[in-house]
Amino acid sequence: MILAGVSLAALAASANGAAAQTAPASDVQEVVVTGSRIARTDYVAESPIVTLSAQAVEARGPATIDQTFNQMPQFAASNANSGSSPARQGRNNANLRGLGIQRTLVLLDGRRTQPSDALGAVDLNSITPALIESVEVITGGASAVYGSDAVAGVVNFKLKRNFRGLELDAQYGVTDRGDAEAISFAATVGGTFDDDRGRAVASLTYFDRGGTFRESRPFFERSGIASALQGGAIVSNASNLPTQAALNALFVSRYGSTTAPARNASFGVNADGTVFTTAAPILNLRYPDGEPYITFEGRVGYPLGNTLPLQTPIERYTGFFRGSYDVTENVEAYLQFNYMTYDSAYSRPGWSAGSTAPLALIPVTNPFIPADLRPVLASRPNPNAPVNFTFSTSRIGRTAYEFDYDLMETLVGLRGEVPGRDWTWDVYGSYGRTDASERTSGWVNVAAWNTLINAADGGASICPGGFNPFIPAALESTPGQEACFNYLNRTLSEETELTQQIVEGSLQGSLLDLPAGRLRFALGASYRRSTYDYVPPDARVRGEVWPVQATGPSNGSYNVREVFAELFVPVLRDLLLVEELNIDVAYRRSDYNLVGSVDTYKGSIDWAIASGLRFRGGYQRAIRAPSLGELFAPPERASSALGSTASGARRSLRLDRTPAQPGDEPERRPSPRALHRHGRRALDHRHLSVRWKFGERGGVRQPRPEGGDGRHLDRRPRLAEQVRAALAQRPVGVAGFLRHQGEGRDRGHHGERGAQPMLQRRWSVQPHLRPEQLLLLAHDAERERRHRDPAPADAEPRRLRGLGARFPNGLADPAR
Repeated sequence: MILAGVSLAALAASANGAAAQTAPASDVQEVVVTGSRIARTDYVAESPIVTLSAQAVEARGPATIDQTFNQMPQFAASNANSGSSPARQGRNNANLRGLGIQRTLVLLDGRRTQPSDALGAVDLNSITPALIESVEVITGGASAVYGSDAVAGVVNFKLKRNFRGLELDAQYGVTDRGDAEAISFAATVGGTFDDDRGRAVASLTYFDRGGTFRESRPFFERSGIASALQGGAIVSNASNLPTQAALNALFVSRYGSTTAPARNASFGVNADGTVFTTAAPILNLRYPDGEPYITFEGRVGYPLGNTLPLQTPIERYTGFFRGSYDVTENVEAYLQFNYMTYDSAYSRPGWSAGSTAPLALIPVTNPFIPADLRPVLASRPNPNAPVNFTFSTSRIGRTAYEFDYDLMETLVGLRGEVPGRDWTWDVYGSYGRTDASERTSGWVNVAAWNTLINAADGGASICPGGFNPFIPAALESTPGQEACFNYLNRTLSEETELTQQIVEGSLQGSLLDLPAGRLRFALGASYRRSTYDYVPPDARVRGEVWPVQATGPSNGSYNVREVFAELFVPVLRDLLLVEELNIDVAYRRSDYNLVGSVDTYKGSIDWAIASGLRFRGGYQRAIRAPSLGELFAPPERASSALGSTASGARRSLRLDRTPAQPGDEPERRPSPRALHRHGRRALDHRHLSVRWKFGERGGVRQPRPEGGDGRHLDRRPRLAEQVRAALAQRPVGVAGFLRHQGEGRDRGHHGERGAQPMLQRRWSVQPHLRPEQLLLLAHDAERERRHRDPAPADAEPRRLRGLGARFPNGLADPAR
C-alpha cells in the first residue's frame, strides 16, 4: 500500500491547554481496563488483553478498521467481516477467534453501542477513527462484566478525552497494482468553555474506497465455480429419459465421440448449435476455455472467481459529538451523539434459476431448441413433455447492488462522586436506530420468462429478435436486446430497521481497608430493549422472481433486565514469595422477557511472586442470548455452514429454517429448533499464564495488558493438526469416531460431559473448545482421508447423518 498524508494541528495558545490534551502519565491515579468495572491504580489485567494504540490503527492508512484487526491472530478474516460479501452490505465487523461476529462484543468506551444488523453485530464503520485513542481486545468471555455476546471476547474502543485544538487530516492510498484507491479526510475540533466547566469535541470524517474484482489477481481466477450456466442446461427427468440409441447416434455417430453419455446426462448448447454434456464425461464442449465456461473437477462451470468483488467500494460519512458540563463540584452531565451514513454499490454474476419451484420448463415447440437436440427429446417415452431447464440469471444481466445505510445514536447521562468517599457513579440512557435499505437489480420475472419461452415465435412479437435461452451472452450487454432485458429484469427493494434503548446505572469504589490493600467493588443495573422490523419486496414473498429466495416480512422485540456486581479482594502483600495476591470475582443476573433468566460469573487470581514474575489465572462463564435475527427470522431456505470453526473449514448443508416463536421455552424443550433459536449459548473459559518481566520503570506503575498473554488461547491450528494426525494413525468413519469417543459417557444432549473428557486426555485439547467443534474437526480430517482413499458416492451423506444423529443441535450452528 502506497500512502500519502498531511496533518495539521492548531492547538490552543496557552501551555496549560496544550498539556491538557494528553494527560501526563504521572497524573494517572485510577484506571479502568477492559474486562472490569473497578477503577484502581496499578491495574494488572487478569484476562488476556491486547492493546492497540491509535498509531497502530493509523498505520494502515485510509482503510477500514477491520483491515487492522485482520493482521492480528486473534481475529479471523472471513466473509462475515469481509468487504466483498453482499450479505454484509459493505459492513465491517470484528470476528474474534473465528466464532462469528455475533459472538464478539464491541464496546465504545465500555458501553454498548448501536448494532448494525439483526445479529446484534456492530459495524466498525460507525466508529470515528479520528478520535480513537486505543483499542483493547480480550480473547476470553466477559459476559459477567458486560453481558451477552462476549463468548469469543470483547473489543473496546476508547476515544480521546479532553481534546483541545484543531486537527485536520488527509490520507490517500492505492495498492501496488494501481487499483482500489482510497482517500479519507477528517476534521476534529475540541475545547472548553465557561471557565473550563464545560468541554466539547466534534469530529467529521469522509472516506471513499474504490472497489476491485478478483480478476485483477491471478490467485482468485478459479476461486469460485457456478454450476448454473449462463446459456443454461437441459436437466434430465428420471421418469422421462431419452433412449441410449438416440444419444449414441448423436454423440458417437454424428460428433465422433469415443463414448456416449448416460441417459440421465444434462446438456448444454455450443455457439454453433451443437450439444455438449455438462458433467463427466464432458463430450463435445466447443467453447474456448474461459469463454465463457471452464471445466473443473469433472464438470462445466461458469467462473465466478474473476468476476466477484475482491473489495467492495464504499463511500462513508461519519459525525461524532461529545460534550460535558460540571453541574456541581461533584456532578457532571454529558451528551454524546454519533451518526454514520454510507453508500455501497457493485455488481456480481447472477444466481441459479429454475432448479427449484417454480421450475423453468421449455416446451418442445420452442423455436430455439437446437436441431441436434430434437431427436434426443423425441426419443423420450413422452416426447411432447417440456424439458427441465436451469440457468444463471446472468443470462439476463448481472446482479447489481445498491446499499444505503444510516446509523444514529444519542446518549445522555450524569456521573459524579459521592462526597466523603472515593465512590464514583454513572447513570446514562441511550437511543440508537439503524436503517438499512437494499436495492437490487438482476431478478428475473418468472411470468415474463414463461411468456417468452412459450411464445410460438420465441418472443419476437414481444421484443425484437425474441429470446434464445441457450445463448450465454447477457441481454444487458447485447445490442438490440434492450427490450428483452427490460421485459425480464426486475429491480427490488427491501428495508430493515433496528432500534436499541439502554438505561444503565453503576457505582464503584472501595469498601474498607484490608492489610493487603483496599477492598473494592462495582455494582449496577441495566435495562435494554431492542426492536427489529424487516420488509422484503412483495415479489420475493410471492415467489414471482428468480432466484427463488423464500422470505417474508418479520418484526419483533425483546428486553432484558440485568444486575451485576464485581469485587476485588487484595489477599496478601509484601510477604516471602508473595509480592501481592489478589482475587477478582464478578456475577451478573440477566432476565430476558422471551428466554428467561441466566447467570454468568467469573473468578480470577493474580499472584505476583516477585518483581518480574507473575502468575494469573481465571474461570469465566460467558453466554450469548438469541439475537433478533434468530428470534424473528422470516421463513427461508438457506445454506448453513458445517465444518470446523477452529480450522476455518466449511461445508454447506441445506436446511429448512422456521422462525422461532417467542413463547418457546428451550429449557424445557431441547429440540433442535428451540435450542438454535432460544437456547442460551454457554462457553466455559479457563486460562492460565506466566509472565516474566525484567526491569521496572520509575514513577506510577501502569497497566500492563501485553499482547503475549492471549497467544496460548489461540492454538486451534495446532489442535486441528493433532486431531488429523490421530485420525491418520487410526482412521475411522465419523460415525464410528462418534461412537468410540462417546461410549458410556453421553450424559447430555449437548455432549459437554460426554465426548469432551476423553478427547482432553487423548489429545490434550484446550477446554475452551466445545466437543461439537472437535468432532467437526475430526469430520474434516476424515474427509481429507476419504479424498485420498475414495469411498462410495453415498458415503458422505451417511457420515453427515451420523454427525447429525449424535449432535442434532450443533449442525445449524457449529460455532456453539
